[in-house]
Amino acid sequence: MVDEVPWEFQSPHWRYLDEVARAARRDEQSGASGMVVFNPGCVSSAAYLDLADITIVFEDTYETFRGRVASGVLPPLFLPQTPRHKPGPRLDDGRTSVGEAGKLGVVVHSVTQNISRSEMHDIINKVRKIGSTIFITEASSHFYQHFSPQWEQWIEALAKTATSGF
Repeated sequence: MVDEVPWEFQSPHWRYLDEVARAARRDEQSGASGMVVFNPGCVSSAAYLDLADITIVFEDTYETFRGRVASGVLPPLFLPQTPRHKPGPRLDDGRTSVGEAGKLGVVVHSVTQNISRSEMHDIINKVRKIGSTIFITEASSHFYQHFSPQWEQWIEALAKTATSGF
């Protein structure tokens, strides 16, 4: 993962990130191809989106997420067309097609603790309208160092949401 990726296009940054992505995809020792994840934490230039397998387009608290969705700042995304990424049509219910959302990730932390399963489903559905790679936790600190106390419930809710659709 490359953290703090610039969001605004600049040719020198693009060349550097292209080099990083190419290096990550070739592991000469194992022959494996690595996955490239960029984390600008916000919507970035489509040129950068093309370089990564997944780009984190939101990383903040649940309160901020709710505010941005309510204000229209973070609607279901429809990515701009670039030479290598031709977006599919917007779905009838306003979601982006899986091909678009499949490259986008969302990190939401500081969700209210001890929420019900139906609230978990609702949060998951809202987050998945933005991206298909998601990380949600009620932890408000050290959320990358350990699992939340409700980890199993989040996984169950995610699995149920995945089988029932968005």
